Amino acid sequence: MDGGIELWAAWAGSRVVGAGRMEPVTGTEMVGLWGGGVRPAYRGRGIYRALTDARARSAMASGHSFAHSDSTEYSRPILERQGMVKVTTTTPYRWSRS
Repeated sequence: MDGGIELWAAWAGSRVVGAGRMEPVTGTEMVGLWGGGVRPAYRGRGIYRALTDARARSAMASGHSFAHSDSTEYSRPILERQGMVKVTTTTPYRWSRS
């Protein structure tokens, strides 16, 4: 159940048009779905959803039952349609010394 990081890519011909990764959380049934994205010219075609589905199927096949993801407000509706539930928010910020 503690496999390594998986990197996924979606191709259109010889060009990578989308990508994402899956990171198992060691010692748990949890995986993180990170870095999902699709080139702007290829959005709206189900590529992000297909990448998310493929990563989820791989997680389940390797014994993981739960997934988490920090997503943008663009990705969140897609993830929610696929069964994920928003449980909190994060606020990014940039810290620097005075």
